[in-house]
Amino acid sequence: MKYRIAGVYKAAFFYRRKWIREMDTLLLSTMVNMRGGWEWDDDCGSEEVLHILRGVINPPFGAELSTEDIAVRVKLMKARHLTFKKVMRTNRAYWNMKDKVVSADESTWKLIFQAHINPLINILLCSYCVN
Repeated sequence: MKYRIAGVYKAAFFYRRKWIREMDTLLLSTMVNMRGGWEWDDDCGSEEVLHILRGVINPPFGAELSTEDIAVRVKLMKARHLTFKKVMRTNRAYWNMKDKVVSADESTWKLIFQAHINPLINILLCSYCVN
């Protein structure tokens, strides 16, 4: 059994208000490029890094994101990534390359939701509040 959030619904769920998918792509690629040459004091980097990220992201999109907006987004993306990794470590759960979804049988999904229900709820609530 596959549980899937269709592309349109997923985009509507994860990208509301200030953020769009292309902004996340630019944010991640910029952070990866910068990470090698900068000291990072926490998950989001220093205040200087956040100011640079703000300068990179705002102009192409006509956005007015604050450094706090960017710091919150980075923390949210990290939480999503860590949850994805936990789900993928579950036996019988696998990444379906064709459909670009995590697939598993019903008993595996039950196990995943029982083991990770609080983090999953937190991710969904956090997504709802900050996007």
